[in-house]
Amino acid sequence: MEDEEYDHICPYGCYEKEADQHEGNDACGDEVKKGDYILIHNGETILESNAIDYLVDILGAERKVAGEN
Repeated sequence: MEDEEYDHICPYGCYEKEADQHEGNDACGDEVKKGDYILIHNGETILESNAIDYLVDILGAERKVAGEN
């Protein structure tokens, strides 16, 4: 039990983890957990770390390097 993180000890001495850390999945299919930074676009949840993937893969934005054709 040393390697695991627990939220608290129950009255009977057992260790418990917060059961519901999962908040669903974002538009890219990745798990959203409590405390993650998210963006909302047209009702879709997007993890902040997936913002570029969402723009390119789902909204069709083009990724380019400035100054190159």
